[in-house]
Amino acid sequence: MAKKKRRKRSWLRTIFLFVLTPLIVWSGAFIIWLFWNDIAANFTPGKEQPKPAAKAPREIEKNEMPARTDDKQPKEKILEEDRKKLGEIIKKENR
Repeated sequence: MAKKKRRKRSWLRTIFLFVLTPLIVWSGAFIIWLFWNDIAANFTPGKEQPKPAAKAPREIEKNEMPARTDDKQPKEKILEEDRKKLGEIIKKENR
């Protein structure tokens, strides 16, 4: 009785089966783990939190002037001693 010839698997198919399949399964599991709270929230009824109401923009009175955005002064002031220390550190690192 004649036996059928068995086709050999190509190396590409073997790589796919043994390397890529576990990577795809693990990445799918990671994505599910990462977004588990969002997924579980979709399937749990009754625990919906009401969305906070949007605040209406505050009306500016006529006598109230808006703050200028192009102020020349820095928002943080660095003391002179700290400025000298920082300058020394920068000089040491540049050498």
